[in-house]
This record gives sequence, structure tokens and C-alpha cells, in this order.
Amino acid sequence: MRGPVSIQKNTLLLVRLDGIGDYVLFRNFIKSLSASERYRGYRLTLCANHAYKDLAETLDSDFVSDFIWLNQDALVNQVSYRKKWLSVIRARGFEVVIHPTFSRDYFSGDSVVKASGSHIRIGSQGDYYNTPRWLSRLSNQFYTFLIPVNSTLCFEFERNKTFFEHLLGAKFLESLPHIEFTNATQPFTKPTLILFPGAGLPSNRWPLESYIKCGEALQTRYGLHVIIAGDSHTLHSIRAFFKKYPHPFSQSLVTTRSLTELTHFIAGSTLLICNDTGAAHIGAALKKPTLCVSRGNNTVRFHPYPPGDHSFRVIYPEGIRLPANISCITSEKVVLLAEEILSQLGY
Repeated sequence: MRGPVSIQKNTLLLVRLDGIGDYVLFRNFIKSLSASERYRGYRLTLCANHAYKDLAETLDSDFVSDFIWLNQDALVNQVSYRKKWLSVIRARGFEVVIHPTFSRDYFSGDSVVKASGSHIRIGSQGDYYNTPRWLSRLSNQFYTFLIPVNSTLCFEFERNKTFFEHLLGAKFLESLPHIEFTNATQPFTKPTLILFPGAGLPSNRWPLESYIKCGEALQTRYGLHVIIAGDSHTLHSIRAFFKKYPHPFSQSLVTTRSLTELTHFIAGSTLLICNDTGAAHIGAALKKPTLCVSRGNNTVRFHPYPPGDHSFRVIYPEGIRLPANISCITSEKVVLLAEEILSQLGY
């Protein structure tokens, strides 16, 4: 995009267009940025993925003055959408833009940085996971400063922490993400197991039948109230499954209409069992016992959580090279680990 930009003094655009889990592992540093000596008094706008719009506005409106919500797929693939929103961002005239994403994407986050026309454009040196090396070298030129972040495989929260420490010249004590979420009303009147069988990638979805077996076994032994939560598409698949393969155990199917509602349910639960998806990181950040069933992709970077976090447990396929077929994980293995967690909770 060309043409002069009318820079608005003391305005800052923070860009984060990746997924829900990425947001949970980054969001605690928004407050640090807003309160920092360097950027205190700046009007902070968060440009982010619309997938977590309602949750971010619920949790972070105290630190963010304004939000710009983008559909990342449309930004990359729809010319009219891309042109419209990049023009909107340029017209805002942000003085500073900060893009902390480690695995940058040329066609989304990098393009927003370039379009902004900001005088100060700060990003991460990053890696080549989402963008080939030759294209990353080109997009590096969109930035006035790239922060070197250790490229050695490490936990994503720690990597975000390193970025903001370098940016702000400060040290942070946090080692794990946290969400302060107070339920106005307790969603459940008895101990509740939440099963969340959804995931963006089909290869990350543990079979529905395995979830059902797991729910049956834990309800029989502990008398837990079982909630199967998900979006309307997921619950349609579950209803079709129950119709074809009737199961006797008592459960409630709950359509989660928003991430905030899902967070409300998780905060009031006894145990969450889910796939390798954003819900797992929400559970961990709430310090709720969470059992993540994973095929073993993105190990270390996103799980397991560092030592000291006893609320988050993850189970992988055993005895084979990871990542592997998630169906190799048996319901019996998950039940055993869930029983261990419940035993530690005094059940």
C-alpha cells in the first residue's frame, strides 16, 4: 500500500493473528506492555484473530483501548477483504506497531505491519515454520527492529516472555499463563467432568467413541456430572453418534455459544478432558485440572507444561514416533490418568 500516513502520536498497534491457544499463552503480557515505562500513556489497539473476540474483550478491555478483529483466512485469501482492512489499519496512523509472533506469516501479520506505515515497527526474528526462508528475508525489511528470540525449541509462554522482557527492558516473574476469571454464578451444583471433543484439525480429534467410554467409566466410578461441550457442528456429530450407537450413561450436551461461556464452564468444573486445542490452554490458565489428549505434534512448544504446573497433564500415543495417530491412545489409558488426577483431588 502506498501514500502518506498521518501518524497519530502515542498510538500503538499490537498484532496477534494466530489461534486461541496462542492468545492464552501471550495475553498476560498485554498488561505489562500497557503499564510499562516505555509505553505507558499510549493508546493501545489490539489487532487480533476474531476467533477469540468475546474472550479477549472480556479479559483485556482494562488494558486495551480498542480492538481490530480480523478473519485470518479471509485476510489471506480474499482480495477485497484484505484490501479493505489493510487500508483501515493504514488510515489509523499508528505511531508504533508490535508483532510478537515467533512463527510469523508473510500474508497475515507481516502484511499488517507493512500496511500500517508506522514509524516504529517491531517484530520477532522468528523462524520459518509458516513462511519460507526467502520470503521471511523479504518481510524482515517491513520492520525497523527485530528482536532476537532463542530459536531453540522451548515452551511458547517462555518465548513470549523473552520477547517482552527484551522489548521493555524488564524481568517478569511469571512462568505460566493465568486467567483471572470470577464466575458470577456457579454453573454446576455438583462435581462435573467436561468432555470437549472438538479441535480445528481432524488429525487432532480423539475419537468420539473414546470420549464416551471415558465419560461412562468416570461417571460410574465417581458419580460425576458429565458435560459434553462444543460448537453446534461438534454436537450435531455427537447426537448422530448417539443415535447410531446408543449409550446408557447420563450426560448433558451443551452448545458453547462463545469462548467466554466455555471459560465459565471450565472455571466451574472438576476436570476437563479435551484435545490439543485452545480449550486445553484455557483450562491450564484457570489452574483447573486439565487432561489433554494429543497426537504429539508441537511437543515442548505447547505441551507438556513446565514442571511445577500440576493442573495440566497430557497423554500421547505410546511406543511410536511422534506425532502419531491419535486413535492409538486408548480410553483405558485416559481413564487411568483421569483417576490419578481425581485421586489427587481427594475423590
